[in-house]
Amino acid sequence: MTKISLVGSGNIGASLAYIISLKNIATKLAIYDINGSITEGKSLDISQSNAIFRNDMNISSSTDVSIIKDSDVIVVTAGVPRKPGMSRDDLFETNLKIIRSIAENIHKYSPEALVIVVTNPVDAMVYAMYKYSKLPKNKVIGMAGVLDVSRYKYFLSQEFNVSIANIEAFILGGHGDFMVPLKRYTMIAGIPVLEMIKMGFSNSQKLDQIIERTKYGGGEIVTLLGNGSAYYAPAASIFEMIENYIFDKRKILSCSVLLEGEYGVHDAFVGVPMILGKNGVEKILTLDLTPGEQEEFDISVSKIKISIKSIN
Repeated sequence: MTKISLVGSGNIGASLAYIISLKNIATKLAIYDINGSITEGKSLDISQSNAIFRNDMNISSSTDVSIIKDSDVIVVTAGVPRKPGMSRDDLFETNLKIIRSIAENIHKYSPEALVIVVTNPVDAMVYAMYKYSKLPKNKVIGMAGVLDVSRYKYFLSQEFNVSIANIEAFILGGHGDFMVPLKRYTMIAGIPVLEMIKMGFSNSQKLDQIIERTKYGGGEIVTLLGNGSAYYAPAASIFEMIENYIFDKRKILSCSVLLEGEYGVHDAFVGVPMILGKNGVEKILTLDLTPGEQEEFDISVSKIKISIKSIN
């Protein structure tokens, strides 16, 4: 029996709940949110769709945090969302208080769970979750790189006019304006993207524009929506992480994890490629970076460290 708990039933949480139900990967799905009637309504709506999908998953919701007790996976999306003109860092103080309360309850009710943090600014919030929940480092992960890479792949597929399934890429660093998409590790059907440019599929200027658009991909959607932020792609990204953990798929994904010397970084959660399996963070992959890539990465890490100073 597998129990997944969602902390937060906003757009990301509700979209994720629907995907989990549709894919039928758990026995129980629990949704915790302080907004009881809306959460109950969403839970009931998704439950009724199970009749069509012939799915017997038990879906429940509550304003009582103890509903997360004995979870295998807990996804934390609760927090104040971004609005047009706001950066992820603008949310820090408000969301830190929320994360601290949730972390203490996770420690109390589900100390064995894998915790995936989505709340922004995610690299700081996942660090806070780790500190306040006292969970082992391999069981606390931030969802950032999976989403960033999905945006990067989409933009590349549109520009190069190739199947998105052929594209592999990595993004390092923080989830924000200082993320570091790696051109050298961007492949299309095993062919380096820079070689594809030599073949005439695109040009270096267009690739740089794609990288910039990826960095500001979340903000672009915030502006277009006018109220709120992205939720379908974030929910899909979280689902991929959950699936890897539950079924021990051991895919290499870009996620925010605790670094203890890797890439020259200590005591910070930073987006890097890692293997996600039944034990959570199975292995962190350390890539050889050029001096230029390392400099960009160090700048990104420095931004994260500024955010986490107050947590320490």
